[in-house]
Amino acid sequence: MKLKGLPIWTKFDVSMLGKLALQFRGDPPMFGEITYLNNMLSDARILTHLHLTIERTHSTIFLNLIQYTWPNLENLVINATIGLVLTGVYQNPSDFVNFFKRHTNLTTLSLSSNIFPRVPSLTPYITVDHLPRLESFSYDIPMDFEGLQLNQVLSPASARRLRHLTISEKDAQYSNMDIYKELTSLQSCCITPQSIISLDYNNIYRILGSIVGHATNLRKIYLPPHVVLSEGLQEEHFMTLSFLRDLPSLTHLSGLWMTSILDSELTWRRLSQELHHFDKLRFVIPDRISLMDEEKQILFFELARDRKGKLMAEAVLGRILPSDMGYLSWGGFYRGMINEV
Repeated sequence: MKLKGLPIWTKFDVSMLGKLALQFRGDPPMFGEITYLNNMLSDARILTHLHLTIERTHSTIFLNLIQYTWPNLENLVINATIGLVLTGVYQNPSDFVNFFKRHTNLTTLSLSSNIFPRVPSLTPYITVDHLPRLESFSYDIPMDFEGLQLNQVLSPASARRLRHLTISEKDAQYSNMDIYKELTSLQSCCITPQSIISLDYNNIYRILGSIVGHATNLRKIYLPPHVVLSEGLQEEHFMTLSFLRDLPSLTHLSGLWMTSILDSELTWRRLSQELHHFDKLRFVIPDRISLMDEEKQILFFELARDRKGKLMAEAVLGRILPSDMGYLSWGGFYRGMINEV
């Protein structure tokens, strides 16, 4: 929308904003609108949450984001793999570190790897000294990977404090995998595909192989699914469960791909054989499902055992609203229904 032309903005006190979410879709805003947006961000001094989503555009959006200071900022999410330039970063990479130093209250941070300066620093950009309260970190890798590896962005000490990590499976091709062994406090982990079509499960094996044995408190995990036909999940997805058996606290398994209620029954019969050794697992969450009744979809399976120890599952139905579709980047763990369980 043309922000400057909206009558509401003339009556709105931007300085009182605590939470702000902006989306850019299709054609980019005009230069004057970006100027207005930069001014608005500059005036919103008491922000605690800033979410910025940029879908594919035909030109670049320039924001002065890292030049600003929001003393109360706790949650910063930037979902943009292309089309965004943070003004000043490439001229002076230290500005990025200084931005973190000015925002020590950040607990949640989601960034694309190509937003970071391409010139690697001698030490990781995120350290405990910079962001002592960081608990949730999402680090996306774009299709034309041009950014830094996870171990070049996140220090080992910071990794040890993380409770949630979202990472692309492609990171296994670039990063020193020792950084994953530092995730000793991790409670939830989301491994996303760069592309479902080009998904490489060997990368997932590498990540899981490094996490298992160290993230002993891991409770929730999202694994990217294969696009499958009616016979159910492909074998690679089940093979990952052999890694998960060494995660003793696992309660949620998310990312299963289902195309119909019949498919879910086939999947469950196959899955129940694999999950017999998971004593604490309580919820299995489909990635996508399409039923005859579009108003009802399987949100998750709740697991239980009968008196003989046989694993049973009850499908919990509900409706997934369009506003919920953004949950994929966090593995479904922060969506309302999943939070309740």
